[in-house]
Amino acid sequence: VIVWAQQTTKPYKGFRKGRWWSMDQKDVGRLRQHVPGLDIVAPILFSPWGKTNTAYYGEQTTTPNMQGVTPDYAKVIEPRMYYGRYINDMDMREQRKVCVLGKKVYKDLFKDGGDPCGKKIRVDSTYYEVIGVDYNTNTSMNFNGRAEEKVTVPLTLMQQTYNRGNEIDLITATGRKGVVMSHIAPRIRETIARAHYVDPTDEQGAMVF
Repeated sequence: VIVWAQQTTKPYKGFRKGRWWSMDQKDVGRLRQHVPGLDIVAPILFSPWGKTNTAYYGEQTTTPNMQGVTPDYAKVIEPRMYYGRYINDMDMREQRKVCVLGKKVYKDLFKDGGDPCGKKIRVDSTYYEVIGVDYNTNTSMNFNGRAEEKVTVPLTLMQQTYNRGNEIDLITATGRKGVVMSHIAPRIRETIARAHYVDPTDEQGAMVF
């Protein structure tokens, strides 16, 4: 399932409908604690809405979509690593300035091909060391643009770079064996909604898809 925050469509506990709200890092723990049917819970953070990112390597440029993830996200989307590796726990803890390139970003920046791992690219004003190239083109998991057009960095680094604090934009989750996700979707919505004073029955305000 995918969970994200939308403008509320119902009033709740003194709050009028039409309120904008956002999820945070604590919601990952809330889901793990209160929805036992879940297996993997992986948050994602995107660059600010409407912002165009520009990536540079030498004289080559491209306009990727930036996303910050945790290592668990690889268990949801199953990247196809053409070179290198994916984001790991050490990258997260140390807020390493490392990145994984989507297929199109790699081909745009490294016209001559070859292994780009260890080389540095610049996205806007920040330099990142390339640690991997992901050839995944899964069209069923395209959040905020296609996978091949993305530069992926550690979630903690993304939060720091864009001054987002503990905010997250999206939560992806998988169920344990035998769990029917549609059966636990209301519990997922309720867990997140109540924590942010959103009506648990507001299916448009707290989206679970």
